[in-house]
Amino acid sequence: MKTIVLPLDSSADTRQKIPFASLIAKEFDADIHLLSIYSTNLKSMNRRVDNSVIMAQKYLKDAGVRFSITNLKAENITNSTLQYANEVDADLIAIMTEQETNANNILLGPFAQQMVNHSSIPVLSIQPREIYEISTR
Repeated sequence: MKTIVLPLDSSADTRQKIPFASLIAKEFDADIHLLSIYSTNLKSMNRRVDNSVIMAQKYLKDAGVRFSITNLKAENITNSTLQYANEVDADLIAIMTEQETNANNILLGPFAQQMVNHSSIPVLSIQPREIYEISTR
């Protein structure tokens, strides 16, 4: 494994996949491709994507993981992610299992389901956790 694609969108949970992907990248000496996906023209939503990228950069730098960043405007997050992953010959795509609902999801099904059903590349689907669910054991 040499390339992991991490699509970062405007969902609240998108950043939770970064620690998991970082561990996998370190274990397999892989590069992470941060794919910042802008699926709307709303400035507030695009700022959320930008903030996720900034936090991901800091986390990956601190962890010593190699990464690159690609910005992408996309109407369909699934198709755009899969196309990008194929272009960079990715070995893994890391996503969250639950994404915010939008018009495409109503017609095509949840993002995670679309990704798993249509990807020829392995997909790591991570269940989001709420901060208050973290165990204190």
